Order: sequence, then structure tokens, then C-alpha cells
Amino acid sequence: MFDCTMTKCIERFPRPIVRQPRPVIREAYPCKPKNRLQCVNSERPCVFVSCRYNMFLDVTNKRIKYYSQDPTEMEHSCALDLADECGGMRLEEIAACLNLSRERVRQIQDNALRKIMYAAAKIKDD
Repeated sequence: MFDCTMTKCIERFPRPIVRQPRPVIREAYPCKPKNRLQCVNSERPCVFVSCRYNMFLDVTNKRIKYYSQDPTEMEHSCALDLADECGGMRLEEIAACLNLSRERVRQIQDNALRKIMYAAAKIKDD
């Protein structure tokens, strides 16, 4: 037989408090550009530090690396702008912009080229 004393009536529990969401003020929080065309003519240095192409923060493997103390002090704030301005840069120039060593830039370049060659070979085989 089912014992009714072990069950609790739902009406005894207080109702959860429903809070109204705060309105978002669009002037204080401008919309982050979703593609390159939307951010080409925006102000520089870029104020969107959370953008994946912004060079102020480097977030990898739960580690955050700051390149400078203030984002407004940076000469180049967007990696896409840097690529547009200087198509062919030497490794030393890239290393200076990214605050890396020349050897690390060379390693990144080798890894990128290896991935491109692998993808091209895979497409060719298909």
C-alpha cells in the first residue's frame, strides 16, 4: 500500500521568485561586429577586446596573456588590420607586433603550412 504521509504536497513549497531581466542599454554596450565588413570602418584601436582577432589578449589553455597594460596604447589592435596593411612582412616584424620571438613565429608558420598542405592533399585525394 502507498503511504501518503511520505509524499509532500506541492502547494506547501513557496513559488519561485520570477525576476524580470534588466533592460540592455544599447548605447553603453555597442554590438560587436559579426564579420570583417562590419568592422573595417570602425574606430581604432579596436574596443572589442573579446573579438578573436583582437591582439590585446591571448587566451590559450586556460591562460590569459596581456600584451600591454592599456588597449589604447597598442599600435595595431586587430590582426586583420595588420594583415591588410602589411601583406608581406618579415618574421622579425611579425614577432615585434605579436610580442613573440622570431623562432615562435617561424614555428607557427610551419604548423600553418603543414595544415594547409594536409588539407590540400585530402581534397586532391577525394
